Amino acid sequence: MCENGNFFKGIFTLHPPPTARYFLLFLLAFFIFQKLVRNNKEIYFGIRPEHIHFKKTNDNDFEVKLKANLCEYIGHEQIITFNYSNQEILAKFPSTLKIDLDEEMNLFLDLNQISLFDANTKERI
Repeated sequence: MCENGNFFKGIFTLHPPPTARYFLLFLLAFFIFQKLVRNNKEIYFGIRPEHIHFKKTNDNDFEVKLKANLCEYIGHEQIITFNYSNQEILAKFPSTLKIDLDEEMNLFLDLNQISLFDANTKERI
């Protein structure tokens, strides 16, 4: 497992979330991972910056509201740093896209492109 990038540590649990907004993500996790990981297993959720979009690209995109903290232009692209549950998340967008710092925006995580890792062994699940 790579130590750099968008990795979020958490506990995999089969208890449904309290809000309907997260219910579809719960169902996806339940059906895909019920045979791969044990309940209450500590995992890392990983997604590359280029798989986070500013508009919905497919039916498996998961919407999340975030505020941009930092914008770094690197030629024709920009890397935007967001804070998500006290963890840094990076997204890569074209430099022509205007991103307002400290304003909430909707982003879409492509769940077709996620990776899960065992927090203890660092092996991909």
